[in-house]
Amino acid sequence: MENVESSFSSWLSDLKTDIQTATRKSKLLEQQDQSCIMRVHRRNTKCMNDYEPQMVSLGPYHHGKRNLQAFEDYKRKALVHFLRRSKIQPEEFVEAVEQDAEPLMKCYDKPEKKWSSSSQDFVKLMLTDGCFVLEIVHLAFEYNMEGYPPHEPFLGPDDWHHKIILIREDMLLLENQLPFRLLYSLLTVLHKSPANKSTLERDAKRILRFIHWDNPLKMVGVEDLKTARHPLDYLYSSMSLESRPQLPQLQEGYVLPTTKTALELSNAGVKFIPSESIAFSNGIFKLPFMKVEEKTRRKLLNLIAYERILCETTTVTTYLNLMVDLMKTPEDVSVLCAAGIIHDCLESPQEVVKLYRDISCGLPRPNADTLSIRFDISSYWDSKRRSFGVYLKRTYFRSPWAFLLLVLLFSFISWWKRLLVWP
Repeated sequence: MENVESSFSSWLSDLKTDIQTATRKSKLLEQQDQSCIMRVHRRNTKCMNDYEPQMVSLGPYHHGKRNLQAFEDYKRKALVHFLRRSKIQPEEFVEAVEQDAEPLMKCYDKPEKKWSSSSQDFVKLMLTDGCFVLEIVHLAFEYNMEGYPPHEPFLGPDDWHHKIILIREDMLLLENQLPFRLLYSLLTVLHKSPANKSTLERDAKRILRFIHWDNPLKMVGVEDLKTARHPLDYLYSSMSLESRPQLPQLQEGYVLPTTKTALELSNAGVKFIPSESIAFSNGIFKLPFMKVEEKTRRKLLNLIAYERILCETTTVTTYLNLMVDLMKTPEDVSVLCAAGIIHDCLESPQEVVKLYRDISCGLPRPNADTLSIRFDISSYWDSKRRSFGVYLKRTYFRSPWAFLLLVLLFSFISWWKRLLVWP
C-alpha cells in the first residue's frame, strides 16, 4: 500500500513540474510576440540626449537621422569586412534574416510603415546593423585591421578604445536596441559547421562580455543570448532582488524607519558585498557593482525607462532609492568604494552623490521593495543598539557600587585632563 501511495505522489510531483515547465515556456512565447523595444516618452527636451544615440543608429527608430548619417558608411564597411572574413555567401545571411523578419519586426513598437515585415529595406537594415555589431565585438576582442584601408578614419588605432565606448553606450539605449534573436541567428550562419560549435559559444559570450565591459568579473553564459530579449534587457536581468520580502503589518500612526548612511552602517558592523542581487540580511548588504562615470547617467535612465514600460519588477528603482539612502557625503562614497560596490571615475566623491540624487528625482520614493529592506536594516540597527545597552547594564550597572565606581573613574579622567593643560 505504501508503494502505491509513493508511486502516486511521485506521479503527482512530476505532473506539477511539467505544468510549471509548460507555463514558463508559454510565458516565453508570449514575451516573444510582444514588443520589447519601445520609444521613450520625453517629458522635456532636456532629456533627449539621454535616450537618443550620439554616434550610431541601430534598428529602425533613429535610422537616417542627419546627425548619424556619416556613420552609415562605416557600418557598410564593417558589413563588407564581416562577410569577407566569414567566407560565406551573403545570400545565406540574407535568407536567415528573411526567415526571422516577422518576429524581428514584432520586437519594435509601431515602427514607420516603410519597415513592414515584407520590406526588403527592413531585411537590409537588420543585416547591416547586426553584422556591424558582430564585427565591432570581434574587433574589440581581436583588434586585427587586415583588409581595412591604412589610416582608416573610423577604425584607426589612435582613438579606437574611445569609439568602442561610444558605440557600446549607444547599444544600451532603449530606442536603439537590436534583438538578440537577430545576433544569434547571424552567429548560427557564421558558425554553421558542427565543428565550429565552440567558436559559436565563444562569440556569443563575447557579445555578452562586451555589454558588461565595465564589469570583468561578471559571469556570462550562452543561454543568456537565447533567453534575453536584447542588450538592455540582458543588462537589466543582471540586476535582481534576491527575494521579494514582505512588508510588516503597519499599525496606524507607525513611523517609517529612518534611513542609515553607508558610513553609519559600516560603523555598526554591516558588511557591503558586491553581488548581482540586492538584499540585506544579518548585517550583510548585497549590492550590484557599478562603475560610476559620466555615461552612467544615460545607462541608468534607460534602465529605468525599460523597467517602467515593460517590466513587472522594480529592481532598478529599488537600487537607486537605496543608493541615495546610503550616500549623503563623500565619506559614504569612500565606504562603498572600499567595499567594491562602486568604482568612482568622476572628479570627486561628491559628484557621485549628486549623480545618484539627480537620477532618482521623480522616482516613487520609497517603493515597497525599498521599504522592506529599510525595515530589515532598522531591525538590525535596533538589535545592535539593544545589545550594546544590555552590555553596558550587565557590565557597569549590576550594583550601585559598580555605578559609583564608573562615575568616580570618569571624574578622575576629567580631573587628570584639566591638570595636564594647567598653565
